[in-house]
Amino acid sequence: MKRVLLIAVAVVAVILVVAVFVVRAGPTSPPAALLFPFGDVPGGEAVKTFYVLVNRRVHYATAVAMGNVTLMANTTGWRIYLAVEAMAPVGGSYRVPVGTYINVTLKDGSALELWNYNFTHGVAVRVTAERKYAWAAQIVEVGERYVWYPVVADDFLRTYISKARGGLIWLYEPSVGYLAFDGANLYVYADCYNGYMWFIKTCRAAIPLKSFTQLPPGDRITVAGLERAGDVYVYWPIFAVYYDPAVGGNYTTYLRVDVG
Repeated sequence: MKRVLLIAVAVVAVILVVAVFVVRAGPTSPPAALLFPFGDVPGGEAVKTFYVLVNRRVHYATAVAMGNVTLMANTTGWRIYLAVEAMAPVGGSYRVPVGTYINVTLKDGSALELWNYNFTHGVAVRVTAERKYAWAAQIVEVGERYVWYPVVADDFLRTYISKARGGLIWLYEPSVGYLAFDGANLYVYADCYNGYMWFIKTCRAAIPLKSFTQLPPGDRITVAGLERAGDVYVYWPIFAVYYDPAVGGNYTTYLRVDVG
């Protein structure tokens, strides 16, 4: 299990209930969401707890899902953001022959490419006028569909994407080590390719805290991060931060994430 990112000296207590894949009814249906793709909560159902100390400020950040989810928290302090700008989604579709890709147009006019590197791994690339945003991916079979599930890129996949796409590339890594939250902004880092070489963890997108949606305690809020483009199901990342500037006592806070 990877350690979560905690900024400042506080330790946060969070209970997170997860399932990596939940498939809708029907053998050809893709999953509605990918839960905790950054790996700070293990696959399957799991419980994870962090403790909040008295009168200490807490900064916690992660990606709770990609796709459609329903969220509920038991305390104030939780905020959610659906990242559809300056980010890349992943996708799910039918099998793509090795060494090739499929291409679909997204709602914002950009394109999503799903590349098959060697049957088991590939890359998902969002192409815009400015640059390409990408994830390395494990190609996971779900029923009669295949999902490009985010993984940390190795040198082979970095070389593959740079040769396949070229130009300016931001390669996101599904790791909480690529996130930073200072109470004002969430920073999402990326490995950058300038057309000639890779620079590790050098590019970043800043998402202001004011762009996040607060979760009222006990309310169930649905976030629609799943987009359909032809036969491709497109999963946009959903980030969560917990920020309590003045903890007033000992308590446990949790965020529950359910598919759909």
